[in-house]
Amino acid sequence: MNDQNPKYSWVETFKQIVMFLKNKKNKQKQLIQLLKDIGVTGFNDTDENNKKIELDEIDPFTFFFYINKYGKKRIGMFQKLSKKLKLQSYPTDDLGIPSVFPKNVWLFPIKADRNNNEINKLWDLFKKAINDNIDEKIFAEVLEIKNTAKVKLTEALFLINPEKYFPIDGPTIEYLNNNFNIDTNFETFSEYKSILQKIKSKISKKFYEISYEAWKWNDSKKHSAKKYWIYAPGKNASEWEEFKSLKIMGLGWEELGNFNDYSSKDDIVKKLQSINSNNKKYTNDSAACWDFKSSIGIGDIIIAKNGNSELLGYGVVESSYYYDQNRKKFKSCRKVNWIKTGSWQSDGNLPQKTLTEVRKTNEIEKYIDIFQIPDQIVIIKPTPELPSLNIILYGPPGTGKTFKLKNEYFKMFTDENSGSFQNDISLSEALSEYSWWEIIAAVVYDLKTKKLPTKLKDIYNHPLIKELKKIKNSNSVDHNIRGFLYRHTHKSCQYVQIDDNLRQKPSIFIQDKDKNWSLIDENKIKKELTIKELLDLFTNYQKAPKQRYIFTTFHQSYSYEEFIEGIKPVIVDDVSSENENKLVYEIKPGVFKQIVNEALEDRDNKYAIFIDEINRGNIANIFGELITIIEEDKRISKDNYIPVKLPYSREEFGIPDNLYIIGTMNTADRSVEAIDTALRRRFSFIQMNPDSAILDKDEYRCEGIELKKLLESINNRIEKLLNQDHCIGHSYFMTIENRNAPLEELKIIFADKILPLLQEYFYGDWGKIRLILGDGFVEKKNNSANFLCTNDYDGYEEFDEKPIYSFTDKSKWELKTFTRIYE
Repeated sequence: MNDQNPKYSWVETFKQIVMFLKNKKNKQKQLIQLLKDIGVTGFNDTDENNKKIELDEIDPFTFFFYINKYGKKRIGMFQKLSKKLKLQSYPTDDLGIPSVFPKNVWLFPIKADRNNNEINKLWDLFKKAINDNIDEKIFAEVLEIKNTAKVKLTEALFLINPEKYFPIDGPTIEYLNNNFNIDTNFETFSEYKSILQKIKSKISKKFYEISYEAWKWNDSKKHSAKKYWIYAPGKNASEWEEFKSLKIMGLGWEELGNFNDYSSKDDIVKKLQSINSNNKKYTNDSAACWDFKSSIGIGDIIIAKNGNSELLGYGVVESSYYYDQNRKKFKSCRKVNWIKTGSWQSDGNLPQKTLTEVRKTNEIEKYIDIFQIPDQIVIIKPTPELPSLNIILYGPPGTGKTFKLKNEYFKMFTDENSGSFQNDISLSEALSEYSWWEIIAAVVYDLKTKKLPTKLKDIYNHPLIKELKKIKNSNSVDHNIRGFLYRHTHKSCQYVQIDDNLRQKPSIFIQDKDKNWSLIDENKIKKELTIKELLDLFTNYQKAPKQRYIFTTFHQSYSYEEFIEGIKPVIVDDVSSENENKLVYEIKPGVFKQIVNEALEDRDNKYAIFIDEINRGNIANIFGELITIIEEDKRISKDNYIPVKLPYSREEFGIPDNLYIIGTMNTADRSVEAIDTALRRRFSFIQMNPDSAILDKDEYRCEGIELKKLLESINNRIEKLLNQDHCIGHSYFMTIENRNAPLEELKIIFADKILPLLQEYFYGDWGKIRLILGDGFVEKKNNSANFLCTNDYDGYEEFDEKPIYSFTDKSKWELKTFTRIYE
């Protein structure tokens, strides 16, 4: 949710969209096409034969959800819709609008399972909602529709009338329960109305304002959650001075090596038992190593101690776990900003263990009081050292500049396991679409599929359940799982005894005599309960990388409008007329403005824009007035901060200090000479020269030719004849795959890469090319020209004698043709 313009402008727009939808029940295909016209995708349905077909019916609630699934982009989509429908109100913010998981926008099942008039029931509910006459019957019928749960139903009603209805979802449930003691459980429409009445009586704000407040409360709660740890920096604090100076914390147990090699505490225990040839439990040792690697989070507070009575200070964790092979000891490390250090006497009851999480509130408050630890500490996750915020990698072609961007720098601005979805939906919100028994069924199915044990403790320890425990922040999760397993156990199971009155549908679980759980009909359950979808959801959550960068390439026609912002024409269809189109103009942000906005919304992380071939663009035209404010001391929050007003949008615009601008520049390109001096002054330049030593590594050596000598010989001659900026890069020779017989690939490299470069460098000066390569690649042509009108031009004979050269046909090249270059 964007907090820059809290006007709730979407409320009026949504009212007008509702009025548009009011009489469109018989035009559902047109509604789907309307969504497609504004850029909405994902209209695949499934028929009775399990074949993919095009969706051809839709309800008004799903219409809203389809647009709402686009996260940060949804306001732009609603703006497009507003223009297409010629509405009087265009939304400029999305404050209070619930998020929607992209794979779960429908309020109805697939066509193969639509057999109970589901779409019509949703339209009936919509009509009754806008006429303010919802009854218990229609509410109950819609609630029974597969894909429509209580959360989604209340969100749907909220979207079509945010002044009358309220979304009972993840953020609002916690907000209401914790702050106003409002129980949000309901089964019927009357009970839902009763909750609405309680909210009105206790909170004197509009429902959409309360929805936004709930989101803000949950967001601040999520970001403020930090853990406290007591930590011993070596025996008798022997490493404290070094750790302070290096701003790190370290852990021993060198015999274990890299902690990342272990997937559980049990693995660590087994390794220690193997090393020491015993069966000790190693409870404290394994817990310290595991917590150091996996449990400590960035932003956590570390309280250093010496023995059981002296406190040495506190710091804030600023990095994930890493293993520093170059250290002699304490190789397992984390970056820590040691904020306050000294000596404080404690009560003599500090824990004896190397690393201990402080869990009791009164103890945490004691340390907060001793060190005066502030409530909020902003941590910017560090990236590997870069010389400045503005960097240009420069060098001759083929030296690996773009390769370095993609294989080193991109990783600096990518969270590989970000624990988030592309549209910023939290796992809590995504799981709120599923009931307890569906989540448990997915876990049981997953364990069985992977041929893992399925006893209660194994279900409790499944990664999905562990995440659920974090979300619920409760110790009752295990108890709930056991309860739901029993309630949904099939009657035929003789090993689970439960009163029939407590049983609930569906009856899907079964337990064997060894207390292993399974699903009574896995294929049927998998199809009906969308278990695969839930497991895919969690897998995507775990693996989804978050890219905090944009990559672009400059060229001669690249413009300010593409980079910063510009006015773009858009053809708008008039829905009220079949034939009339209208041309309108929209202010569109360019790639740089987009990444600036992302960096501004997430100041705790570092972002980057990568510009390949930065010297090929007209810098003055592309950057415009921004050439001044990219300087580090002119950035937002700096002493010399200077904002500018953008010419099209008239917005005040500044660049945050967590945004890197990183470019590449080919020094052999003629446009280097024209590079703006203003750009030179504002960037740090990192030179990347040819590195022939790389070609001498075993993985790049080739039979019959010494690539290192070949490259060095060519570059030595180029440097003498021209300059260092026009040398040949090593990367051209790193692509050879057949190292035992490299001739054919060498021919292609020279014919397609090396010779065209040399021809461009020397503008047809074949003599210099021959000085570099010899005569094996260049031949003199024996053709003569028959000139016309020779009577009027004296001296044409000298042209007739002029030698003409060309490259020899590559079919004539042998391995010795290449080796002669350096022999």
